[in-house]
Amino acid sequence: MQNGYISVALRIAGQSCVVVGGGRVGARKAAKLAERGGRVTIVSPALCPEAASLVEEGTAGWIAREFRTTDLAGAFMVVAASDSHATNLLVASAASRASVLWCLASRGERSQLIFPATLTVEGLEVAVHSHARSCRSSVALRDKLARQLETK
Repeated sequence: MQNGYISVALRIAGQSCVVVGGGRVGARKAAKLAERGGRVTIVSPALCPEAASLVEEGTAGWIAREFRTTDLAGAFMVVAASDSHATNLLVASAASRASVLWCLASRGERSQLIFPATLTVEGLEVAVHSHARSCRSSVALRDKLARQLETK
């Protein structure tokens, strides 16, 4: 059954996307969502340099405090990427109650959705994921595909 995941493409352009956590993982997820047209808000007391750049560029908004369940009002999806396991579980629980799609960045196997490793070549996107079992394996395969396509 492959952990119950199905590969889909999800249109997020114009949708409210909340990222809880201002570290490197949160910054990567926020950048990916913004790149695809999501209206991104980062909720975190502090930001790493990459997340701060997204805010400075106007690519993402910033709520400079700890997560509150009310931060999900009107959200389409949320990524829990904080350093606190308890906060991430609170985000997932609140999102479930609010019918908001959610991802636990550090616990893909427990997430409602996962972010695959992606590669875009000539307008086509290849997405590689391991049904949340091994992010490293997905990234390694994506990188191998990228190298093979570069040599052709």
